[in-house]
Amino acid sequence: MAIHASAPNKIHIAGEHSVVYGGLALIAPVELEGRRNSVELSVSESSEEEFVFSGDLGRFAIRPDGSQGGAEIYFPMAQCVRAVFEKTGFSLRGSGRKFECVLHYGGAPKGTGNSASIPAALAAALYRQLGVTPGEDDIFNAAYAVDNIYHGGKSSGGDVRAVISAGPLLFRKVFANGTASFEYRNVGLRPPEGTELLLADSYKSGPLANTAEQISTFARRHGIAKPPAELPETERKTVTAPFDAIVEKMEKEFAAGGNPAELGRLFDQNHRLLAESGVSSECIEECVSISRQNGALGAKLIGAGGNGGAVLALCEKKGIPKIRKALAERKFAAYPVTFSQRGASVD
Repeated sequence: MAIHASAPNKIHIAGEHSVVYGGLALIAPVELEGRRNSVELSVSESSEEEFVFSGDLGRFAIRPDGSQGGAEIYFPMAQCVRAVFEKTGFSLRGSGRKFECVLHYGGAPKGTGNSASIPAALAAALYRQLGVTPGEDDIFNAAYAVDNIYHGGKSSGGDVRAVISAGPLLFRKVFANGTASFEYRNVGLRPPEGTELLLADSYKSGPLANTAEQISTFARRHGIAKPPAELPETERKTVTAPFDAIVEKMEKEFAAGGNPAELGRLFDQNHRLLAESGVSSECIEECVSISRQNGALGAKLIGAGGNGGAVLALCEKKGIPKIRKALAERKFAAYPVTFSQRGASVD
C-alpha cells in the first residue's frame, strides 16, 4: 500500500541571510491556496533492490552499493534516504525490495523552502513505510542533510525547522566553541486586522539563482571571508544587528492589533537591507515596485533572492485583487498565503 505524506513550504518573514550568521529570523510554514509538497511512496518485492525518486525535474535511483544515477538535481535527496535507513537499521542490499517515490510538487516558487519541504515529506513517508515512529528531530535531521547541500553547506536550519512545525517560529542559530545549535520558539503571529500576505513569483526567464551563490554574494558584500562558525562573535553581531532590530519590531506588529502601516514600513526596510547586500535582482525589484505602486503596504524579497526569487507583500485584503491583476499583467503569478497548522506528516 502506498504511503502519502506532505509538508508545507515556508516563508522568511524577516531575517533571511543574517540568520546564517546567528541573526534572529521570523519563519513560518505556509500553504499557497491550500497546496503542499507531497510524496507517494510504495514498496514492492523485487530483485531490483533500489530506491527510485521521480519528480517534475526527472528521476534518480540509489543502488544497494550506495551509488546513484539519474537527474543530478535530485541527488541530495539521497542523503535523506540514507539518514532514515541508518536510523532504522535498514539496508537495501539483501532486502529484496524496490522503493518507488513520486513527488507531487505543490508549485511554490523559489525562496519558499522546497529544498526543506520535499525531503521532510519524504522522511515522514519513509519512516512510516519502515514501520518506525520518528521523533521531530529524526525528521529534522533527515531533511536538514538535504537542505544543507542545496545551501552549499551553509543552511541555517531554519527552513527545515519551519516545515516540520505547526506555526510560525522565532529562530536563531547559536554558535559556541566552533559548533552550532538551534534555538527556536513558537510565536503566535498573524497579519494585522484587515491585511493579508501575498506571495509573488518573480521568475521570467534565465537560470534561477543558486542559493549557495546568493549566500556567498551576501558574505562578500559584508566582507565575510570565513565560515559562520569561525567568525568572532563581534563580527557576526556587526552583520546581524541591523536585521535583528527589524525582526524584533516585526514580531510586535505581526498581531491582530498590530499597526499595518508600521509593519509595511518594516517590510520595506528589510528589503532595502537585503538589496544593499546584493541579493535582489531586476525581476524582484520589478515585483516589489508593482506591488507598492498598486497599494501594497510593504514588500520584500524572501529567501535567498536573486533571479526568480520570491516577493512577499503585506496588503489590505480589499486591495489584493488589484495587486494580483497588476502583477499578472507583467507575467508574475501571485498567491495569497496562509500559515500552515500542520508540519511534515503522513496524510
